Amino acid sequence: MKIDLLNKVKTFVAKEFHHSTSTFRHPSDLDSEAVVDQLIQPGKPGRVKFQASWWPARCDDGVTLAPNTIVHVVGRQNITLLVRPIALGMTSAKA
Repeated sequence: MKIDLLNKVKTFVAKEFHHSTSTFRHPSDLDSEAVVDQLIQPGKPGRVKFQASWWPARCDDGVTLAPNTIVHVVGRQNITLLVRPIALGMTSAKA
């Protein structure tokens, strides 16, 4: 009986956390807003506040995102949120 329950739990965990080491998107996270808490620079992650928690975050758009900037959450890689700016006037890394 205990072994059967253990096998069911093992199967459930394997299915639920199969993508934990790869980039994936969850439909409820797409286009959700977050607020930058710590500076995010090209190639350097920062931190955002998202759904009442602080998360590591990075932006692959080559821009610097200052604290208090509102961003869209467009994906996740492990525990790092992938974000994009939603407002114009971001500081470009190329400038």
